[in-house]
Amino acid sequence: MAAAPVLAEVTRSGRVESIHRGAIAVADARGRLVAQLGDVGLGAYFRSAAKPIQLLPLVESGAADRLGLGPRELAVAAASHSGSPAQVAAVETVLGRAGLDAAALACGYQEPRNRQNLARTLAGNGTDRSPIYNNCSGKHAGMLALAASLGAPAAGYLEPHHPAQAKILARTRELAGLEPEAAHFGIDGCSAPTLHATLAQMAAAFARLAVAAEPAGSPAARIQAAMAAHPDMLGEPTSFNSVLAQVLGARLLAKLGAEGVFCVAIPSAGLGVALKIEDGAPRALGVVVMETLLQLGVVTSDELGPLAAHHRPVLKNWRETSIGELRPAFELSRQ
Repeated sequence: MAAAPVLAEVTRSGRVESIHRGAIAVADARGRLVAQLGDVGLGAYFRSAAKPIQLLPLVESGAADRLGLGPRELAVAAASHSGSPAQVAAVETVLGRAGLDAAALACGYQEPRNRQNLARTLAGNGTDRSPIYNNCSGKHAGMLALAASLGAPAAGYLEPHHPAQAKILARTRELAGLEPEAAHFGIDGCSAPTLHATLAQMAAAFARLAVAAEPAGSPAARIQAAMAAHPDMLGEPTSFNSVLAQVLGARLLAKLGAEGVFCVAIPSAGLGVALKIEDGAPRALGVVVMETLLQLGVVTSDELGPLAAHHRPVLKNWRETSIGELRPAFELSRQ
């Protein structure tokens, strides 16, 4: 078996010290590959990259409007948030509109990455272990809101055959072109089902999401607009996904997933991108995503702005001395 191509290099004092391998698929809404690199038949779990898709049934059904969920709430429901006070408050709003509170969340406790709330939990000697701090609590709140709108119980909302989860899985399978009998799912870190697909299928799913987001005011366009308007809901302010949404959110719908997965919908081109870093390391994601967008002509080098620091980040030691960089090392193959 041939080694996966190198996507990014880590240098120190002018020499390559480490590499990150992986694969990239770029597809249109028909599932036709327009560019690729490496094994795009590689199977991977969607993980958190699926969150904008998992949110679709809540918006498409009209439940989001009936519950009075605005852009801020939609953004946190599509986010892998950091547990900041503002993000937690938005999750509480989603739950409250569904007549629920944090006790209904089945995602488990996760230490908030946000320093303010982390300090608070530590100061409480670990007594404040609410699942609302979990980076997926927004998604779970959205799932519970969908369940409430269907008149389904909150209990068991993560079971694949629960009415809310069944709608979410069916919509994700539809976009990915997966037949129900052939679809496989695993259990995500937050305990929700996560579908398994090839990178080519994941790219096609995001291409179909891109087409769905093209008409202004469509459910997919509303999710994209919410994420672009509220990048502060998506993660830490300096995180790649947050900065990408802030700078290019009006042109893209992008979401990272665990284990080195990242997916992008490009409405103007009707294209979807799915990539995976082979070793699952997240540090190369910004480099590879930005280089992919540059090679596709979606963004120019003059437009990078604050994203330039994610495209070719400078590496520093503990004395803040620049000692190398993380840089792209690939060229897409056009079909």
